[in-house]
Amino acid sequence: MPRLQKSTPATLAGKFGMIQIVARDSSVLLDVQGIERGADGRSYRSHSLATLSRNEAMRLRGLLSDALASVISVPPNHELGRDVTRLLNPGSNVTAR
Repeated sequence: MPRLQKSTPATLAGKFGMIQIVARDSSVLLDVQGIERGADGRSYRSHSLATLSRNEAMRLRGLLSDALASVISVPPNHELGRDVTRLLNPGSNVTAR
């Protein structure tokens, strides 16, 4: 998997919203935008921005790895399985929705 270039955002977008990650000299910038549906059927957006130290970013990487390992056995035709397959194998034929 290619490394991120400093100051160039990497983006993951989907039905959930969008996540952008930017590598900086001594930290990682994480920009999360969520899209949710309320009980009234309206679309609501939320936004969060965080700067993670190297240690915090490495801890997040470990937590994401653990989470992926726990769902890796989900069948590929399941929505979660498609997302995991796409994340683990960006060159696969699985398409983002």
